[in-house]
Amino acid sequence: MKNSISILLVGLFLFAGFQLTAQEKSTRESSVPAAFNYQAVLRDASGTILADENVEITIEILQSAVDGTVVYTQVETLTTNAQGLLNVSIGNGSDLDAIDWSSYRHFIRLTVNGTEMGTSELLTVPYAMFAETSRIADTAIYAENVQWDVSGSTIFALQGKVGVGTESAAAQVHIRRDDTNTNSQLYVQQNGSGDAAIGLDSPGATYSIGIDQSDAEKLKISTNYSPSGGAESITITSTNDVGIGTSNPTAQLHVEGGMKVGETGVEIGDIIELTGTTNASSPGASIAWPTGYTKENSRVLSCEIQHDDLANGYKSLGYSIDGVIGTIYVSMSTNIYLYYPDDASMNSQNFRITLMRVQ
Repeated sequence: MKNSISILLVGLFLFAGFQLTAQEKSTRESSVPAAFNYQAVLRDASGTILADENVEITIEILQSAVDGTVVYTQVETLTTNAQGLLNVSIGNGSDLDAIDWSSYRHFIRLTVNGTEMGTSELLTVPYAMFAETSRIADTAIYAENVQWDVSGSTIFALQGKVGVGTESAAAQVHIRRDDTNTNSQLYVQQNGSGDAAIGLDSPGATYSIGIDQSDAEKLKISTNYSPSGGAESITITSTNDVGIGTSNPTAQLHVEGGMKVGETGVEIGDIIELTGTTNASSPGASIAWPTGYTKENSRVLSCEIQHDDLANGYKSLGYSIDGVIGTIYVSMSTNIYLYYPDDASMNSQNFRITLMRVQ
């Protein structure tokens, strides 16, 4: 071709292996494409097709900008066909895998017989070349026989498993670590004002476990997508108090709503302590039922009176004073009745009754 001839270049990229059949999508080759095809039609300055012409074409791929760093160069001597068409396989000059397709925009610059034909951005790029085990086709990613799809900003897989640190995932997501580091394998962080939580959902129930920022940074298991919503099943405070059925535990273990020990055990509602003073002159005291307590659902666990002798020690159920008829006991009827020996030493004494309510 004479040097005085101006060359008009029309290009078309064809990316081998990116128009996938259903079989290709389910059966991935062991390696990604090593090259992609480029076609161009050469014409002279008047628009006449240059058929059967020998040309030298230089292909350069630039990184980041039209005048960016050249990251790939390939020089080919080719012959156009009868329609002025030439074909070149880009990838024969060096390894395209060395290009970081994932982090930068890329541009292609063409030079024919020493004449630069211009630079344009690669808008459709063989991104499968940036990773040995992944392929992007349209909006689908294929990795090791697992199909990943893209919907807006969401990437999802409808089949297969994901292994992190393992090639043999035993669950849909399997995280394995073989070192002695003490940091978490799964780390959930909230930098804003909401909860840091993991949600659990099934057709019949929804739970979450996480930190409720709105409630003193407590760790909660809740019957809701968020620890700050729903009913708190379990709450742990920053002082290690644990609440079951309450979000405000006031003891190391605080249970609201009942507790049962053993398959045949009774369900315990709560346990309270009643305090007061015995009568000043008679051997008995009447105590009103606390709210929710009745003679049917109440059990007396202990009853003690602070007696004068033995350094004001407490005397419990069944105690009797030598030479005095009567013992300490409790009767439950319309009220709670406390009885004790008829002796002046038992009058005006402090008492305490431990009462348990069953369900």
